[in-house]
Amino acid sequence: MTKDRKYFLTWLIIITAIGCALRLFRLNEIPFTFDELSALTRTRYNNLHDLIHLGVAGDGHPAGVQVFLYYWTRIFGEAEWVVKLPFIIAGILCIPLIYRIGTRWFGYDAGITAACLMAGLQFTVMYSQIARPYISGLFLVLLLVAILNELAIEVTYKKLLAFAVVLALCAYNHYFSVLTAGCVVATGFFIIERKGLLKYVLSLALAAVFFMPHLHLFLGQLKLGGLEWLGPPTRSFIPNYLYYIFNFSNYILAALALLIVQAIYLSGFKINGEKIKYRFVALSWFLIPLVVGYLYSKYRAPVLQNSVLIFSTPFLILFICSFIKLPFSPFRSIEIAGLMLVLVVSLGWERSYYKIFYKAETEMFARHISGYERAYGSKVAAVVNATPAYLDYYKKKYPTGWSYQTFDSISDNVAWRKWLDTCEANYLVLCNPPREWGNEYLAIAREYFVFEDSVYNGFTTDIYILYMPTAKANGECVCGPPVSPSKLISTYGLLDSTGLSGYLNAYKPAEVRLGNYLSSFNDFYTLCDTPGRPCLFKSAASSMHLNAKMTLNASVEVHVDSVGLEGSLNMRFMRFGKVLQERQSLFQSFVPRDTGWYHIYTTARLYHAPFDEADSIIVDLNAKPGACLKIRNFALEVFPDNPILYSLIKK
Repeated sequence: MTKDRKYFLTWLIIITAIGCALRLFRLNEIPFTFDELSALTRTRYNNLHDLIHLGVAGDGHPAGVQVFLYYWTRIFGEAEWVVKLPFIIAGILCIPLIYRIGTRWFGYDAGITAACLMAGLQFTVMYSQIARPYISGLFLVLLLVAILNELAIEVTYKKLLAFAVVLALCAYNHYFSVLTAGCVVATGFFIIERKGLLKYVLSLALAAVFFMPHLHLFLGQLKLGGLEWLGPPTRSFIPNYLYYIFNFSNYILAALALLIVQAIYLSGFKINGEKIKYRFVALSWFLIPLVVGYLYSKYRAPVLQNSVLIFSTPFLILFICSFIKLPFSPFRSIEIAGLMLVLVVSLGWERSYYKIFYKAETEMFARHISGYERAYGSKVAAVVNATPAYLDYYKKKYPTGWSYQTFDSISDNVAWRKWLDTCEANYLVLCNPPREWGNEYLAIAREYFVFEDSVYNGFTTDIYILYMPTAKANGECVCGPPVSPSKLISTYGLLDSTGLSGYLNAYKPAEVRLGNYLSSFNDFYTLCDTPGRPCLFKSAASSMHLNAKMTLNASVEVHVDSVGLEGSLNMRFMRFGKVLQERQSLFQSFVPRDTGWYHIYTTARLYHAPFDEADSIIVDLNAKPGACLKIRNFALEVFPDNPILYSLIKK
């Protein structure tokens, strides 16, 4: 063993140990994510046939990991650390694998730097702790590349068999892992000696044979298209993803930049031509899955997420590390240790990874429901946006109470208002009220429970505990107008915009404008036969000083009479006169058939809205032609949103 090889192997052992510690830290406290609980509930079948046809076919993922979990949990149980352990081990093994590939392609300096990044980046640490087909696919892809490197030296039947098995496992693991593996397979035709190509083709045929039992399932899943809940990628997806890979950390990027500048100086500003071939390969393997996923999601059906690109991300890391050259010891050791320190500090403190990730949504639901029911008993009502089977997992851990209902049984805002009308509780625990675009459920709840006891903000988790000291009196709701959430940033009314304020300023309250008119009487306004869509609010987006961690809440009261009410309250994000995105709240979906005044809400969590691309924001009404509409108490509120809602995957 050469001196250099021994030196770098020593550092590899140290880096792997650190990577192991980062993944095993407080192992028994790592909770299940929503996706993991979904996978676990789909393992509880009596036989493999039911597992495949009921638990896998409609999921959109290959059967490999689901079948593995089926047998693993039957043998070892469903404790969180037990289920996660094989995936953590796979994540740890990725560290020496990327070192081996990097060293083979670009030398020891690149290999050890890539190992540092694999060990300490949040992307790889987090998915090592999630029992889903991401880190397992990363391990399999890296193993496939390592075997291909050996085939490039010598083609043997043992290596070909290993290549065929691992390639088939990539296909059974995830469709994006086999897409990345396809890039590896294609490259094999260019780097394997011509006399071994026929045997190489036979190994590919053998892999196809291994995958044949899954073919009918794959063809069925292909018809599923994309993910219904996922939107097409925006133009900010790729920049955000590239920044995400490196923890959104300028410190990590600066450290890599300094290492590259150092390498340029140490090499005398010369380009190493031997590395160009593998740089092209690495960059191609990274870009092809990204481009294919982006175009498919844009023009066919949405499938692109950060998670599905984990299989190709190591090749961007290798491409960057190929430009790094470390000095001789002792400075070399200082730089390796320094880079590893920056990664650990970024993960634990800059990103607050353990503080955030170790409080997953479903367990937090269970903890809050159980805690409040233990404290206040029957005075607590809990409504949860989750599948009961997922919550059931935590009943043993949090055994108290457990009286709750899901939003699935409350199909719309009218049903929600009727449920609140009959609710006798003093405390309302709302766990992730539906937030596909906004949060009207929360706004309506604040009409009935006007005080805020506490709010829990977590990663993809919102828990609101609202209360009313005297919720009911003689069967009637003792509640006032909706109370604005705490820490309200700003409120806009009709006179704060370029909408109806023109009418209001031009006419006295008692006057009536004939034809298309607006009149004010007893603090409400009547709109009749207004052309187009009467504008309640319009403002330049830039003047509102918005950011992604805010929510807009537009509300107006409308009067319902015996004729009924048709129309909508709308919020539009505009750019050059074109609608980028629109939220429409139908009056009928907010009010029952009874007469009287009712609040209509349209809310926008700016995490989900193109506010940064919009030049104006408009709130308007769309009423039934020929009808008069009475409105009052319009307001557009801006208030803080959950600051860490997507903090693990966004800046």
